Amino acid sequence: MSRQAAGGAKPDLARRWLGETDYDIPRFGFLSGAVVCAALVVAVFVVPPLAWAAAPGRTWVAAVASGTLVGLTVAAMQFFHETHRGAVPAFWLVAAGLSAGLSALFLILFA
Repeated sequence: MSRQAAGGAKPDLARRWLGETDYDIPRFGFLSGAVVCAALVVAVFVVPPLAWAAAPGRTWVAAVASGTLVGLTVAAMQFFHETHRGAVPAFWLVAAGLSAGLSALFLILFA
């Protein structure tokens, strides 16, 4: 018997598209994805010119600012919007890890 026939409620969109799993996968909703994409656009097209104007010749400033912006945005959307857990220690760990990794990636990109 299907879930809809048993309970009368439709499963959420992610479960209908991606199916069920045996473990809990952290998923992003459409709004979170849009916010992260907007942060990426700002990090690539807005932050570097501002950072280069403030600190000419220092590419690392733009890379660290862009990486931190995107890392904090991803962590905030996951911990505040998707799971409603707030600023738990895991939030800071994820934000720091993503910010460091993305800063290194942006340093290669902007060099």
